[in-house]
Amino acid sequence: MFESESHWVDRVFDILYFANAKLRMPSLPLTGTSTLLSKLTEAIRTDLGEEFEIVQFDGRMITEKNQTEYVQDAVTRAETLVDTQGSCIMLLDHYSHAMKRSRAPRMQTQLFNLLINSHTSAKVGCLISHRTTQLSNLNLQASSFLSRFRYQPAPLVNELDSFDNGHRGQVQLASERVGRVPLFVRASSPDGTFDAQAWDYFWQDASREIARDLPEDAIKFILNPESENLERTPILNQFTALGSEHPNQLLLDRLRVHLLGALGAWPTAMDQSASRFGRMLDSQGPSYWYDTYIYSPDIRDRVVEFLRELRKWTDVDLRIMGANLRDWSTEVTAETLKCFGSIPNVEARIVPWRESSTLHDRHLVAVGSTEGYNIPEIRDVAVVKRRGSATESKFWRSPVDYSSLWRGAAAAYS
Repeated sequence: MFESESHWVDRVFDILYFANAKLRMPSLPLTGTSTLLSKLTEAIRTDLGEEFEIVQFDGRMITEKNQTEYVQDAVTRAETLVDTQGSCIMLLDHYSHAMKRSRAPRMQTQLFNLLINSHTSAKVGCLISHRTTQLSNLNLQASSFLSRFRYQPAPLVNELDSFDNGHRGQVQLASERVGRVPLFVRASSPDGTFDAQAWDYFWQDASREIARDLPEDAIKFILNPESENLERTPILNQFTALGSEHPNQLLLDRLRVHLLGALGAWPTAMDQSASRFGRMLDSQGPSYWYDTYIYSPDIRDRVVEFLRELRKWTDVDLRIMGANLRDWSTEVTAETLKCFGSIPNVEARIVPWRESSTLHDRHLVAVGSTEGYNIPEIRDVAVVKRRGSATESKFWRSPVDYSSLWRGAAAAYS
């Protein structure tokens, strides 16, 4: 454990044992909460001896079949321990899982009666670990149960932390890249020095799970960090470096990618379509946009309207590529490219037929990178039709070398 984690364990142990406090710790997936509670359990047993029993409650173990019995057993055991050893500590992990069950209200009532509304409550210390979104799902303000629990943040690495090799500077270096979650720092530096490959492998999966569980205020900040009326949610402190107040943009960019991919069907309003496309473009920088039919004469005015709307959201360079199909007039296509090229920071080129005939997908790929998106066809993006079922998806390695394709494409309007 890092020094910051050890200090957290000691402090929480004191609060639970001596003050019989009721604490709640919201957490994000894959941030090491269960491991932290295991360390807390070890500390309690080391200080109080193996004979001091703890009630451990794991929401993942609760099923539809055993839900009533599981919670009742935990409550009964806690009441018995108060009688036999004078006090009791309860550690409730994965509480959110338990609250997904059909009898969750009854379970919460049982726990409320034990921990808040009984003669034994003053002798029971309790820490509940739950997902951040559980706050809104349970309506914390209206919940007479969780609203009685004091907020206890998870530990974050600090200036005193060091790896086993004793180098504090390596923790600082890792935190600049991965934030201040202890598990992130360890995952990024398995040998005590930062390993970019190890971190990227971990963060690809972790970021996807985290994005699914972010609270609404964090999502709003990540998707629109320049909004004047948004205050950054405390959960994003996990993504700051030591000594910094601002979240690491590279970490937020990856979360933004997953959030955009989870927004459902593509919008059927022009401004919303441009906003969504603009966020993708902003997240990866200058990009190639390929769509075989983007120069279709019958939708030219609509695409121009979309590009102008897009410029209200972002000025990131956009390099458009499409085909000049055989039944289209070359002169008409040239005029279309001139219209597109008149939009600030937009360049348009024609891909030779021999190459475009083998390209069947629509992609938005970052210049100088293999990362990008599968995106809806141009008639959806420019809101020519309103099917409402199209969406985008992220990929990490493009199946097409768009840099070479761009170099071989013709800038017909120049």
